[in-house]
Amino acid sequence: MSEGPCDVEAIRSGCEELAADPALTDGTLVWLPDEAARTLAELEARRPGCEAIDRAWDYGRVLEGTLEAGADCSPQSRGMYGLGRLRCRPGLRCELTGTIDEFTGRCTDPGDEGDSCNHDCGPGFFCQWDTVPTPYRGYCEVQDDAAECFTDFACSTMYCELQSCTPLDPPDTWCFVGGI
Repeated sequence: MSEGPCDVEAIRSGCEELAADPALTDGTLVWLPDEAARTLAELEARRPGCEAIDRAWDYGRVLEGTLEAGADCSPQSRGMYGLGRLRCRPGLRCELTGTIDEFTGRCTDPGDEGDSCNHDCGPGFFCQWDTVPTPYRGYCEVQDDAAECFTDFACSTMYCELQSCTPLDPPDTWCFVGGI
Protein backbone atom coordinates (compact mmCIF):
# COMPACT_ATOMS: atom_id res chain seq x y z
CA MET A 1 0.00 0.00 0.00
CA SER A 2 1.36 3.44 -0.92
CA GLU A 3 1.47 6.45 1.35
CA GLY A 4 0.27 9.95 0.55
CA PRO A 5 -2.88 11.34 -1.06
CA CYS A 6 -3.55 8.12 -3.01
CA ASP A 7 -3.17 5.84 0.01
CA VAL A 8 -6.17 3.46 0.04
CA GLU A 9 -6.76 3.85 3.77
CA ALA A 10 -6.58 7.64 3.57
CA ILE A 11 -9.10 7.65 0.70
CA ARG A 12 -11.41 5.26 2.56
CA SER A 13 -11.16 7.33 5.74
CA GLY A 14 -11.92 10.55 3.86
CA CYS A 15 -14.92 8.96 2.12
CA GLU A 16 -16.26 7.59 5.41
CA GLU A 17 -15.89 10.99 7.04
CA LEU A 18 -17.73 12.73 4.19
CA ALA A 19 -20.46 10.06 4.24
CA ALA A 20 -20.98 10.75 7.95
CA ASP A 21 -21.34 14.51 7.39
CA PRO A 22 -24.49 15.66 9.23
CA ALA A 23 -25.48 17.71 6.16
CA LEU A 24 -26.41 14.43 4.43
CA THR A 25 -28.81 13.40 7.19
CA ASP A 26 -30.21 16.62 8.66
CA GLY A 27 -32.33 17.50 5.60
CA THR A 28 -30.29 20.56 4.63
CA LEU A 29 -28.51 18.82 1.74
CA VAL A 30 -30.49 16.65 -0.66
CA TRP A 31 -29.09 13.97 -3.01
CA LEU A 32 -30.51 14.29 -6.54
CA PRO A 33 -30.47 10.69 -7.81
CA ASP A 34 -32.06 11.49 -11.18
CA GLU A 35 -29.47 14.20 -11.88
CA ALA A 36 -26.65 11.90 -10.75
CA ALA A 37 -27.91 9.16 -13.10
CA ARG A 38 -28.29 11.66 -15.98
CA THR A 39 -24.76 13.02 -15.40
CA LEU A 40 -23.26 9.53 -15.28
CA ALA A 41 -25.19 8.48 -18.42
CA GLU A 42 -23.93 11.59 -20.24
CA LEU A 43 -20.33 10.79 -19.32
CA GLU A 44 -20.75 7.14 -20.33
CA ALA A 45 -22.26 8.16 -23.70
CA ARG A 46 -19.39 10.57 -24.45
CA ARG A 47 -16.60 8.27 -23.26
CA PRO A 48 -16.30 5.88 -26.27
CA GLY A 49 -15.71 8.70 -28.77
CA CYS A 50 -13.84 10.88 -26.28
CA GLU A 51 -16.35 13.66 -26.98
CA ALA A 52 -16.16 16.95 -25.10
CA ILE A 53 -17.46 17.13 -21.52
CA ASP A 54 -18.07 20.09 -19.22
CA ARG A 55 -14.88 20.70 -17.22
CA ALA A 56 -16.70 23.04 -14.82
CA TRP A 57 -18.53 20.18 -13.06
CA ASP A 58 -19.40 20.67 -9.41
CA TYR A 59 -21.21 18.83 -6.60
CA GLY A 60 -24.15 21.20 -7.05
CA ARG A 61 -25.30 19.03 -9.93
CA VAL A 62 -26.03 16.07 -7.69
CA LEU A 63 -26.49 17.72 -4.25
CA GLU A 64 -28.94 20.54 -3.57
CA GLY A 65 -28.96 22.74 -0.50
CA THR A 66 -32.13 23.92 1.21
CA LEU A 67 -30.96 26.78 3.47
CA GLU A 68 -32.15 30.33 2.79
CA ALA A 69 -30.12 33.56 2.72
CA GLY A 70 -28.68 34.41 6.14
CA ALA A 71 -28.88 30.83 7.45
CA ASP A 72 -25.92 29.27 9.27
CA CYS A 73 -24.18 26.88 6.86
CA SER A 74 -21.00 26.33 8.87
CA PRO A 75 -19.51 22.96 7.87
CA GLN A 76 -19.51 20.42 10.71
CA SER A 77 -17.38 17.72 9.10
CA ARG A 78 -13.96 18.09 7.44
CA GLY A 79 -13.93 21.76 8.39
CA MET A 80 -14.07 24.19 5.51
CA TYR A 81 -14.02 21.30 3.01
CA GLY A 82 -17.09 19.52 4.41
CA LEU A 83 -20.27 19.00 2.45
CA GLY A 84 -22.02 21.37 4.84
CA ARG A 85 -20.73 24.31 2.84
CA LEU A 86 -23.06 23.15 0.01
CA ARG A 87 -26.24 23.40 2.15
CA CYS A 88 -27.41 26.78 0.80
CA ARG A 89 -30.27 26.70 -1.71
CA PRO A 90 -29.44 27.09 -5.43
CA GLY A 91 -28.28 30.60 -6.25
CA LEU A 92 -26.60 31.08 -2.86
CA ARG A 93 -23.23 30.14 -1.40
CA CYS A 94 -21.86 29.49 2.07
CA GLU A 95 -19.51 32.39 2.77
CA LEU A 96 -16.95 31.39 5.39
CA THR A 97 -15.45 33.99 7.71
CA GLY A 98 -13.05 33.74 10.64
CA THR A 99 -9.83 31.79 10.91
CA ILE A 100 -8.76 28.37 9.70
CA ASP A 101 -9.53 26.95 13.16
CA GLU A 102 -12.61 28.96 14.12
CA PHE A 103 -15.00 29.98 11.38
CA THR A 104 -18.66 30.35 10.59
CA GLY A 105 -20.62 30.22 7.38
CA ARG A 106 -23.69 32.17 6.26
CA CYS A 107 -25.74 31.65 3.12
CA THR A 108 -25.36 34.67 0.86
CA ASP A 109 -25.14 35.63 -2.81
CA PRO A 110 -22.39 34.14 -5.01
CA GLY A 111 -19.02 35.86 -4.66
CA ASP A 112 -18.32 39.10 -6.47
CA GLU A 113 -14.93 40.62 -7.28
CA GLY A 114 -12.75 40.71 -4.15
CA ASP A 115 -15.06 38.50 -2.04
CA SER A 116 -13.61 35.54 -0.15
CA CYS A 117 -14.32 32.27 -1.90
CA ASN A 118 -14.05 28.51 -2.01
CA HIS A 119 -14.99 27.87 -5.67
CA ASP A 120 -18.26 29.74 -5.12
CA CYS A 121 -17.87 32.92 -7.14
CA GLY A 122 -20.65 34.26 -9.32
CA PRO A 123 -20.81 33.99 -13.12
CA GLY A 124 -17.82 35.54 -14.87
CA PHE A 125 -15.60 35.20 -11.78
CA PHE A 126 -13.24 32.51 -10.50
CA CYS A 127 -11.69 31.82 -7.12
CA GLN A 128 -8.02 32.82 -7.24
CA TRP A 129 -6.59 30.71 -4.46
CA ASP A 130 -4.45 32.25 -1.78
CA THR A 131 -1.39 30.51 -0.36
CA VAL A 132 -2.74 30.90 3.20
CA PRO A 133 -6.46 30.05 3.40
CA THR A 134 -8.11 31.90 6.30
CA PRO A 135 -10.41 29.77 6.09
CA TYR A 136 -11.56 30.41 2.54
CA ARG A 137 -9.41 29.48 -0.41
CA GLY A 138 -8.91 32.90 -1.96
CA TYR A 139 -10.67 35.85 -3.54
CA CYS A 140 -13.06 36.16 -6.49
CA GLU A 141 -11.46 37.64 -9.58
CA VAL A 142 -12.85 38.37 -13.04
CA GLN A 143 -12.36 35.61 -15.61
CA ASP A 144 -10.39 37.24 -18.43
CA ASP A 145 -9.29 34.99 -21.29
CA ALA A 146 -6.84 37.69 -22.49
CA ALA A 147 -5.06 37.95 -19.12
CA GLU A 148 -2.20 35.81 -17.86
CA CYS A 149 -3.58 32.74 -16.03
CA PHE A 150 -2.21 30.38 -13.40
CA THR A 151 -5.23 28.09 -13.02
CA ASP A 152 -7.74 26.51 -15.40
CA PHE A 153 -10.53 28.21 -13.42
CA ALA A 154 -9.31 31.64 -14.64
CA CYS A 155 -10.36 30.77 -18.19
CA SER A 156 -13.82 30.48 -19.72
CA THR A 157 -12.46 27.44 -21.58
CA MET A 158 -11.41 25.95 -18.21
CA TYR A 159 -7.90 25.42 -19.60
CA CYS A 160 -4.75 27.44 -18.88
CA GLU A 161 -1.58 26.38 -20.69
CA LEU A 162 1.70 28.26 -20.38
CA GLN A 163 -0.14 31.07 -18.56
CA SER A 164 -2.59 31.58 -21.46
CA CYS A 165 -6.24 30.63 -21.73
CA THR A 166 -6.43 28.09 -24.53
CA PRO A 167 -9.28 26.26 -26.29
CA LEU A 168 -9.35 22.52 -25.77
CA ASP A 169 -9.84 19.74 -28.26
CA PRO A 170 -12.80 17.56 -27.20
CA PRO A 171 -10.65 14.64 -25.90
CA ASP A 172 -8.62 17.05 -23.77
CA THR A 173 -11.75 18.09 -21.81
CA TRP A 174 -11.39 14.78 -19.91
CA CYS A 175 -8.05 15.86 -18.41
CA PHE A 176 -7.77 16.89 -14.77
CA VAL A 177 -8.72 20.52 -14.09
CA GLY A 178 -5.55 22.04 -12.69
CA GLY A 179 -4.26 24.94 -10.76
CA ILE A 180 -4.91 26.28 -7.34
